[in-house]
Amino acid sequence: MLIMSINVLSKTCSNCGAPLSGYLCLYCDTEYKPAVDLGYRIPEPRPELVPAGLFEVELGSARYRVRGRIAVGGHSEVLLARTACAATRQVVLKVAEDVERLESEWSSLRHLQHRNSYLDRLLPQPLKLGSWRGKAVLVTGWRSGFVHTLAYARKRRPTGLDPAALVWIWSRVLDQITVLRDLGYSHRALRPEHLLVHPRDHGVAFCGWGEAVMGAHQDLADSGRCLTELMGSGAPRALRELAESAYQFDRPHHLQSELKKVARAEFGPPRFVPFAL
Repeated sequence: MLIMSINVLSKTCSNCGAPLSGYLCLYCDTEYKPAVDLGYRIPEPRPELVPAGLFEVELGSARYRVRGRIAVGGHSEVLLARTACAATRQVVLKVAEDVERLESEWSSLRHLQHRNSYLDRLLPQPLKLGSWRGKAVLVTGWRSGFVHTLAYARKRRPTGLDPAALVWIWSRVLDQITVLRDLGYSHRALRPEHLLVHPRDHGVAFCGWGEAVMGAHQDLADSGRCLTELMGSGAPRALRELAESAYQFDRPHHLQSELKKVARAEFGPPRFVPFAL
Protein backbone atom coordinates (compact mmCIF):
# COMPACT_ATOMS: atom_id res chain seq x y z
CA MET A 1 0.00 0.00 0.00
CA LEU A 2 1.27 3.47 -0.86
CA ILE A 3 1.89 5.96 1.93
CA MET A 4 1.89 9.69 1.35
CA SER A 5 2.79 12.51 3.71
CA ILE A 6 0.54 15.56 3.53
CA ASN A 7 -0.14 18.76 5.40
CA VAL A 8 -3.67 19.47 4.18
CA LEU A 9 -5.88 16.77 2.68
CA SER A 10 -6.83 17.45 -0.92
CA LYS A 11 -10.34 16.83 -2.24
CA THR A 12 -9.11 14.34 -4.83
CA CYS A 13 -6.59 11.52 -4.94
CA SER A 14 -3.41 12.57 -6.72
CA ASN A 15 -2.89 9.05 -8.08
CA CYS A 16 -6.24 8.34 -9.71
CA GLY A 17 -8.25 11.55 -9.30
CA ALA A 18 -11.08 9.93 -7.33
CA PRO A 19 -12.87 12.03 -4.65
CA LEU A 20 -11.37 11.70 -1.16
CA SER A 21 -13.57 11.55 1.92
CA GLY A 22 -10.81 10.51 4.32
CA TYR A 23 -7.19 9.46 4.42
CA LEU A 24 -7.74 6.37 2.22
CA CYS A 25 -8.71 6.47 -1.45
CA LEU A 26 -11.51 3.91 -1.78
CA TYR A 27 -10.84 3.57 -5.48
CA CYS A 28 -7.09 2.84 -5.70
CA ASP A 29 -6.24 2.18 -2.01
CA THR A 30 -3.68 4.98 -1.89
CA GLU A 31 -3.26 5.95 1.75
CA TYR A 32 -2.51 9.41 3.12
CA LYS A 33 -1.40 10.46 6.59
CA PRO A 34 -0.89 13.77 8.36
CA ALA A 35 2.61 15.23 8.27
CA VAL A 36 4.94 13.85 10.95
CA ASP A 37 5.20 16.06 14.02
CA LEU A 38 8.68 17.53 13.76
CA GLY A 39 8.40 19.50 16.99
CA TYR A 40 7.90 22.85 15.29
CA ARG A 41 5.24 24.62 13.29
CA ILE A 42 5.43 24.52 9.50
CA PRO A 43 4.98 28.20 8.48
CA GLU A 44 3.18 27.68 5.15
CA PRO A 45 1.38 24.33 4.81
CA ARG A 46 1.33 23.09 1.22
CA PRO A 47 -2.20 22.06 0.17
CA GLU A 48 -1.20 19.59 -2.54
CA LEU A 49 -0.36 15.91 -2.11
CA VAL A 50 3.07 14.56 -2.90
CA PRO A 51 2.76 11.09 -4.49
CA ALA A 52 5.16 8.42 -3.28
CA GLY A 53 4.46 6.06 -6.16
CA LEU A 54 1.90 4.54 -8.51
CA PHE A 55 -0.61 1.77 -8.03
CA GLU A 56 -0.90 -1.25 -10.31
CA VAL A 57 -3.77 -3.12 -11.92
CA GLU A 58 -3.23 -6.85 -12.51
CA LEU A 59 -5.13 -8.67 -15.25
CA GLY A 60 -3.95 -12.25 -15.27
CA SER A 61 -0.23 -12.21 -15.98
CA ALA A 62 -0.31 -8.61 -17.23
CA ARG A 63 0.35 -5.66 -14.93
CA TYR A 64 -0.44 -2.02 -15.64
CA ARG A 65 0.93 0.93 -13.68
CA VAL A 66 -1.71 3.66 -13.47
CA ARG A 67 -0.60 7.25 -14.05
CA GLY A 68 -3.90 9.04 -13.52
CA ARG A 69 -7.53 9.33 -14.46
CA ILE A 70 -8.46 10.70 -17.89
CA ALA A 71 -12.25 10.81 -17.70
CA VAL A 72 -15.38 9.60 -15.94
CA GLY A 73 -18.35 8.45 -17.99
CA GLY A 74 -21.86 7.40 -17.14
CA HIS A 75 -20.83 3.75 -16.79
CA SER A 76 -17.04 3.73 -16.44
CA GLU A 77 -13.82 5.45 -15.44
CA VAL A 78 -10.92 5.84 -17.88
CA LEU A 79 -7.35 5.62 -16.62
CA LEU A 80 -4.01 6.32 -18.26
CA ALA A 81 -1.42 3.63 -17.55
CA ARG A 82 1.80 2.00 -18.71
CA THR A 83 2.55 -1.69 -18.98
CA ALA A 84 4.69 -2.78 -16.04
CA CYS A 85 7.32 -4.65 -18.05
CA ALA A 86 10.66 -4.03 -19.69
CA ALA A 87 9.16 -3.12 -23.09
CA THR A 88 6.72 -0.64 -21.58
CA ARG A 89 3.97 1.10 -23.58
CA GLN A 90 1.26 3.58 -22.74
CA VAL A 91 -2.30 2.23 -22.60
CA VAL A 92 -5.80 3.22 -21.56
CA LEU A 93 -7.78 1.25 -18.96
CA LYS A 94 -11.55 1.48 -19.02
CA VAL A 95 -12.96 0.24 -15.68
CA ALA A 96 -16.65 -0.49 -15.16
CA GLU A 97 -19.01 -2.55 -13.04
CA ASP A 98 -21.14 -3.27 -16.11
CA VAL A 99 -19.33 -6.34 -17.44
CA GLU A 100 -21.72 -6.87 -20.36
CA ARG A 101 -21.16 -3.33 -21.66
CA LEU A 102 -17.38 -3.73 -21.73
CA GLU A 103 -17.69 -7.20 -23.26
CA SER A 104 -19.88 -5.68 -25.99
CA GLU A 105 -17.33 -2.91 -26.57
CA TRP A 106 -14.50 -5.44 -26.72
CA SER A 107 -16.43 -7.55 -29.23
CA SER A 108 -17.26 -4.57 -31.46
CA LEU A 109 -13.69 -3.24 -31.48
CA ARG A 110 -12.28 -6.69 -32.25
CA HIS A 111 -14.77 -7.17 -35.08
CA LEU A 112 -14.02 -3.77 -36.62
CA GLN A 113 -10.25 -4.16 -36.35
CA HIS A 114 -8.30 -4.40 -39.65
CA ARG A 115 -11.39 -4.03 -41.81
CA ASN A 116 -10.74 -0.49 -43.01
CA SER A 117 -7.38 1.31 -43.03
CA TYR A 118 -8.92 4.74 -42.36
CA LEU A 119 -10.94 3.45 -39.40
CA ASP A 120 -7.96 1.53 -38.01
CA ARG A 121 -6.08 4.81 -37.49
CA LEU A 122 -8.91 6.12 -35.32
CA LEU A 123 -10.33 3.09 -33.51
CA PRO A 124 -9.17 2.27 -29.98
CA GLN A 125 -6.88 -0.76 -30.36
CA PRO A 126 -8.28 -3.55 -28.13
CA LEU A 127 -5.49 -5.26 -26.19
CA LYS A 128 -7.03 -7.12 -23.27
CA LEU A 129 -10.29 -7.70 -21.39
CA GLY A 130 -10.22 -8.89 -17.79
CA SER A 131 -11.45 -8.28 -14.26
CA TRP A 132 -9.88 -6.49 -11.30
CA ARG A 133 -11.35 -6.20 -7.81
CA GLY A 134 -14.79 -7.17 -9.00
CA LYS A 135 -14.83 -4.77 -11.95
CA ALA A 136 -14.38 -5.34 -15.67
CA VAL A 137 -11.32 -3.72 -17.27
CA LEU A 138 -10.86 -3.10 -20.99
CA VAL A 139 -7.31 -2.26 -22.09
CA THR A 140 -6.78 -0.34 -25.32
CA GLY A 141 -3.77 1.25 -26.95
CA TRP A 142 -3.00 4.93 -26.37
CA ARG A 143 -3.57 7.24 -29.34
CA SER A 144 -1.29 10.26 -29.14
CA GLY A 145 -3.05 13.60 -29.46
CA PHE A 146 -6.60 12.31 -28.92
CA VAL A 147 -6.90 13.46 -25.31
CA HIS A 148 -9.83 15.86 -24.95
CA THR A 149 -13.47 15.29 -25.83
CA LEU A 150 -15.62 17.80 -27.65
CA ALA A 151 -17.68 18.05 -24.46
CA TYR A 152 -14.54 19.33 -22.76
CA ALA A 153 -13.86 21.70 -25.66
CA ARG A 154 -17.41 23.08 -25.39
CA LYS A 155 -16.95 23.61 -21.67
CA ARG A 156 -13.79 25.58 -22.38
CA ARG A 157 -15.69 27.73 -24.90
CA PRO A 158 -18.86 28.93 -23.11
CA THR A 159 -19.90 30.96 -26.15
CA GLY A 160 -19.65 27.93 -28.44
CA LEU A 161 -16.99 26.52 -30.74
CA ASP A 162 -15.86 28.38 -33.85
CA PRO A 163 -18.52 27.62 -36.50
CA ALA A 164 -15.84 27.32 -39.20
CA ALA A 165 -14.07 24.66 -37.09
CA LEU A 166 -17.38 22.85 -36.60
CA VAL A 167 -17.52 22.29 -40.34
CA TRP A 168 -14.37 20.14 -40.43
CA ILE A 169 -15.32 18.48 -37.14
CA TRP A 170 -18.71 17.42 -38.51
CA SER A 171 -17.11 16.35 -41.79
CA ARG A 172 -14.70 14.02 -39.92
CA VAL A 173 -17.63 12.54 -38.01
CA LEU A 174 -19.55 11.92 -41.24
CA ASP A 175 -16.47 10.26 -42.80
CA GLN A 176 -16.46 7.69 -40.00
CA ILE A 177 -20.21 7.17 -40.11
CA THR A 178 -19.80 6.42 -43.83
CA VAL A 179 -17.16 3.75 -43.13
CA LEU A 180 -19.25 2.22 -40.34
CA ARG A 181 -22.30 2.10 -42.63
CA ASP A 182 -20.24 0.33 -45.29
CA LEU A 183 -19.19 -2.24 -42.66
CA GLY A 184 -22.79 -2.67 -41.49
CA TYR A 185 -22.23 -0.99 -38.12
CA SER A 186 -23.78 1.79 -36.06
CA HIS A 187 -22.07 3.49 -33.12
CA ARG A 188 -25.41 4.40 -31.45
CA ALA A 189 -23.84 6.71 -28.83
CA LEU A 190 -22.52 9.72 -30.73
CA ARG A 191 -22.42 12.48 -28.15
CA PRO A 192 -19.83 15.24 -27.52
CA GLU A 193 -18.35 13.21 -24.64
CA HIS A 194 -17.73 10.31 -27.05
CA LEU A 195 -15.92 12.39 -29.66
CA LEU A 196 -12.18 12.89 -29.11
CA VAL A 197 -10.58 15.78 -30.95
CA HIS A 198 -6.98 16.13 -32.17
CA PRO A 199 -6.64 19.95 -32.49
CA ARG A 200 -3.28 20.00 -34.28
CA ASP A 201 -4.07 17.35 -36.90
CA HIS A 202 -7.77 18.22 -37.30
CA GLY A 203 -8.77 14.71 -36.30
CA VAL A 204 -11.86 13.30 -34.60
CA ALA A 205 -12.05 9.79 -33.13
CA PHE A 206 -15.03 7.97 -31.66
CA CYS A 207 -14.93 6.40 -28.20
CA GLY A 208 -17.64 4.80 -26.05
CA TRP A 209 -18.27 1.77 -28.26
CA GLY A 210 -20.35 -0.11 -25.67
CA GLU A 211 -23.62 0.40 -27.56
CA ALA A 212 -22.33 -0.27 -31.09
CA VAL A 213 -24.35 -2.85 -33.05
CA MET A 214 -24.69 -4.38 -36.47
CA GLY A 215 -27.46 -2.70 -38.43
CA ALA A 216 -28.82 0.79 -39.04
CA HIS A 217 -29.31 3.42 -36.38
CA GLN A 218 -29.78 7.19 -36.19
CA ASP A 219 -26.07 8.04 -36.19
CA LEU A 220 -26.70 10.88 -38.65
CA ALA A 221 -29.36 12.41 -36.42
CA ASP A 222 -27.04 12.01 -33.42
CA SER A 223 -24.24 13.78 -35.29
CA GLY A 224 -26.56 16.74 -35.93
CA ARG A 225 -27.52 16.90 -32.26
CA CYS A 226 -23.82 16.87 -31.35
CA LEU A 227 -23.17 19.83 -33.61
CA THR A 228 -26.13 21.73 -32.16
CA GLU A 229 -24.71 21.24 -28.64
CA LEU A 230 -21.31 22.54 -29.73
CA MET A 231 -22.66 25.69 -31.39
CA GLY A 232 -23.02 29.07 -29.80
CA SER A 233 -25.56 31.78 -30.46
CA GLY A 234 -23.30 33.25 -33.17
CA ALA A 235 -23.40 30.16 -35.40
CA PRO A 236 -24.83 30.79 -38.89
CA ARG A 237 -28.51 30.04 -39.18
CA ALA A 238 -27.99 27.79 -42.21
CA LEU A 239 -25.51 25.61 -40.31
CA ARG A 240 -27.85 25.32 -37.35
CA GLU A 241 -30.80 24.40 -39.57
CA LEU A 242 -28.75 21.74 -41.33
CA ALA A 243 -27.72 20.21 -38.01
CA GLU A 244 -31.34 20.18 -36.83
CA SER A 245 -32.47 18.49 -40.07
CA ALA A 246 -29.74 15.80 -40.05
CA TYR A 247 -32.32 13.16 -39.10
CA GLN A 248 -33.97 13.63 -42.51
CA PHE A 249 -30.94 12.33 -44.43
CA ASP A 250 -30.56 8.65 -45.30
CA ARG A 251 -26.94 8.64 -46.44
CA PRO A 252 -23.90 10.33 -44.88
CA HIS A 253 -22.48 11.57 -48.18
CA HIS A 254 -25.74 13.39 -48.97
CA LEU A 255 -25.53 15.24 -45.65
CA GLN A 256 -21.83 15.90 -46.21
CA SER A 257 -22.59 17.37 -49.63
CA GLU A 258 -25.08 19.80 -48.08
CA LEU A 259 -22.55 20.67 -45.38
CA LYS A 260 -20.02 21.66 -48.06
CA LYS A 261 -22.60 23.91 -49.72
CA VAL A 262 -23.43 25.64 -46.44
CA ALA A 263 -19.75 26.03 -45.58
CA ARG A 264 -18.90 27.62 -48.91
CA ALA A 265 -21.87 29.98 -48.69
CA GLU A 266 -21.05 31.06 -45.13
CA PHE A 267 -17.25 30.95 -45.00
CA GLY A 268 -16.09 31.04 -48.62
CA PRO A 269 -13.64 28.60 -50.29
CA PRO A 270 -12.15 25.83 -48.12
CA ARG A 271 -9.27 27.00 -45.92
CA PHE A 272 -7.31 25.78 -42.90
CA VAL A 273 -9.06 26.74 -39.67
CA PRO A 274 -6.83 26.53 -36.54
CA PHE A 275 -8.36 24.84 -33.52
CA ALA A 276 -6.83 25.20 -30.06
CA LEU A 277 -7.87 24.28 -26.53
